[in-house]
Amino acid sequence: MKKSNKLLIALFLFIPASILFHNFLLGREFAKGNIQRFNTEGIKVRQQSLQPFRHVVYDGILWYKSGDNLLNISGEHQKLTLLTAGSTTPYFVVSPMLEKYLKIEQRNDTLFVSHEVKGQMMGEYYDDKSLKVYAPELSSITVRYAEIDMYGFAQDVPVKIHVQRSSCSIFGLSLPKLDLELEESAHCSILLNGRVDTLGYQLDKNASLTISNDIGIGAFRPGKIDSLATISLSGRAGNMSEVLKAVK
Repeated sequence: MKKSNKLLIALFLFIPASILFHNFLLGREFAKGNIQRFNTEGIKVRQQSLQPFRHVVYDGILWYKSGDNLLNISGEHQKLTLLTAGSTTPYFVVSPMLEKYLKIEQRNDTLFVSHEVKGQMMGEYYDDKSLKVYAPELSSITVRYAEIDMYGFAQDVPVKIHVQRSSCSIFGLSLPKLDLELEESAHCSILLNGRVDTLGYQLDKNASLTISNDIGIGAFRPGKIDSLATISLSGRAGNMSEVLKAVK
């Protein structure tokens, strides 16, 4: 066999072998959370695994550390997207810039998420909505001074959601029981199809709850309702009779 043919054969064997080896190395780095990718908004993000947890506490305030003190930067409330369905291993996704301010701590079965701004980096943080947390199943969510979107929640375990001066939107849930506690000026929307066997709720002053009538609710269980709180049931008039039956 000619030497040129041998070199050509060696080259053809080398290319697929090098690709396989490169993919193997990429797989190892991705598993460690060291590979960056882009989310649907075109923001570069990084994935990092978490230990299992059942509860989430999210503080959306931008805390500014000055010496030994933490100061609240008013008017800057951050966003978290929380997803449950379809995930078997908990992890979070975040942009490299947002990660510099992100504080994540796990205590027993609770995940605490907050933000702390360094003085020299202020002004670079705003409008970054890349933070997403994935969990197989959750029992409770507490959110404070933030915007939070929740997707999935197709599970057999009841969920409690406590909202403090925040806005939350829940999409596509399927639960045996959902308990909502909306503190003063908090808002929650339940949208985009789904089913809740029993919906319990407490509403403080100026709190509001909006429910789309494509959400099947077996029974409403109201708790303490402030006179200035509001509940809205939205949808086609012809479908409202089933919702009104559940309210009784």
